[in-house]
Order: sequence, then C-alpha cells, then structure tokens
Amino acid sequence: MKLLPFIVALALAAALTACSSQTDSPYVSVPGSELGTEITQQTLTDLAAELKAQYREVLTASSALGEELFNKNCQKLYGFEASELSEAVIVYNASDGLADEVSVIIRADGDSAKALQTLTERIDLRRADFEDYKPAELPKINSAKVFEINGGAVLVISESAEEIGKSVGEMLK
Repeated sequence: MKLLPFIVALALAAALTACSSQTDSPYVSVPGSELGTEITQQTLTDLAAELKAQYREVLTASSALGEELFNKNCQKLYGFEASELSEAVIVYNASDGLADEVSVIIRADGDSAKALQTLTERIDLRRADFEDYKPAELPKINSAKVFEINGGAVLVISESAEEIGKSVGEMLK
C-alpha cells in the first residue's frame, strides 16, 4: 500500500513530461507521411501548385530544385548547396512580408535525420529574420511544424501549420 502513492506520482510525472515534450518540439507525425512512396521533383512541383491554390492568401510563390532562384538561394535558405538535394521545393509568401512557408527537402544522401535538423534550424533563422522586422509573425514561427516524410523532411510555418501539414502528408502519399 505504501508503494501506491509512489507509483501514482511516477505515472503523473511521466505523463507531464510526455505532454511538455510534445508542445516544446516542432516535430509532429503526419498521417500518411510514413508510407514510403517515392517523391519526385514533379510531385513537389504539383504540391507547390496545389498549396498556392488552396492557401493563396498566404502562400503566393514557389521555387523548386533545378530552378535558378532555388539553386542560387539554397545555401542561404538551408545552409548547403543545391547539389546536396535530390528533390526540393519551397512555397512561401512573396508579397506581404509574412513568414508563411512550406519547405520540402530530400537529401541526395538519403539522410532524413539531417534533413529534419536542417529544417528545425531554419525555424531559428526565420525567427531571427522576423524578430525585429515583423514581430507579429513570431507566433506562427514559434508554432512551426517539422516532420519526416518518405525519406525527407517538411517544414510548415503558418497559422494553419497543422492543417497544411496534414494536407502535405495527404498530397505526398
């Protein structure tokens, strides 16, 4: 009987730890993201078009691996050269100074852990970009979602990050 309060306290501590780690981490699991279907550059181009159509108020432009704009800015965006990627796309807001963004990267070496790390670090870069420029955008940056999908990684920065993340997971099935 003396052991029961200890077990209850231990279970409560474990539950609280699990809850806090879920809210502190940008990593989420998206249904359908673990299916293993191969993602091609055409798939990502189609994804960008669909996201711009569905979320046209906040996602107004895109650039994909192989395009001059993407290849020229890959180092600035992700910290490495475009040649280190096999597929990639970024969908973003080009006109209103909003932080909204969806980035999908698949590394040529297949290292999805490094892709996840890269996009998690991108959250910090976006936060630094908007801190003094447009602080009203920080809440959406702070609630950004990063998830693994079919050997790559996805970053979603938006007030609708959860919804967009699920859409991306469905589109990339």
